[in-house]
Amino acid sequence: MVGTWPSITHRVLTQTLRKLERNGRVRRRVIGGSPPGVEYALTPPGRSLQKPFAALCDWTLAHIDTIHEHQEAYDREVVVIARRPD
Repeated sequence: MVGTWPSITHRVLTQTLRKLERNGRVRRRVIGGSPPGVEYALTPPGRSLQKPFAALCDWTLAHIDTIHEHQEAYDREVVVIARRPD
């Protein structure tokens, strides 16, 4: 299913954004107010990743049927292994 993604927890999202900020890929700005907010923006190094990620996305979409076939075969194998008696 293209376009459906598992949920991400607030904790995981926060950890990921902090790592991206630490590595200089995003900039964090606190917005005053009630309630306060936070805005994230790509830095120049972060923007430099847009073309490589777009190429990876294009490749993935071009091969999505094969990817799904492999995922389904893998999932079937995992179920068979899980059902084997010890």
